Amino acid sequence: MKVLVLGSGGREHALVWKLRQSPRISQLYCAPGNGGITSEAECVAVDLQNLNSITALAARLQPDLTVVGPELPLTLGVVDEFERRGWRAFGPTQSAAQLESSKSFAKEFLQRHHIPTAPFAICDSIEQVRDLQRRRDIGDLGSDSRHDDRMRDVVEKPLDIGIEYESVPLPMEVQHPLDGLMTVACRPEPVRIVVEDRLEERTQEEP
Repeated sequence: MKVLVLGSGGREHALVWKLRQSPRISQLYCAPGNGGITSEAECVAVDLQNLNSITALAARLQPDLTVVGPELPLTLGVVDEFERRGWRAFGPTQSAAQLESSKSFAKEFLQRHHIPTAPFAICDSIEQVRDLQRRRDIGDLGSDSRHDDRMRDVVEKPLDIGIEYESVPLPMEVQHPLDGLMTVACRPEPVRIVVEDRLEERTQEEP
């Protein structure tokens, strides 16, 4: 069988290395691959940021299975598109890939299913982040009661900021409550900014 691996990093190199050991595989491709992968598979050019480029390559190579390594093609919906065309692909769908690609989606998923996670707030603008940091309080997060103590402690602790952007990043400056001025990347409005309580490691001796 013919197998196509999408990606060019160490993760994809490991996948190619292991797939090469299977006697069932007669032809192994990696797109775009890298110099180290060339000894294990045939590397072919592709633009992983372009779904049309990926589907065009698969249509030309006609692999029996495509293994998707990087996050970006998954967020573009490459597995969904392959399934629509009747092509076999290994990887999560575009919807499932949001757990990795979207911080706000992941945090809301964890909260909705009562999976432990740091208290958080989702802001729609840099102004909301500044206001949150001035107050040093995440406020009403809609969490269950298990997080109440953590939320009360937030006012005494620094806040971590996670920024999501989908288009050309714009430099923005945000006043961090502890570390002074920090530069973050923000996409044009609307934007979802995730602000989290910073979890700190405790030793076994600490209560």
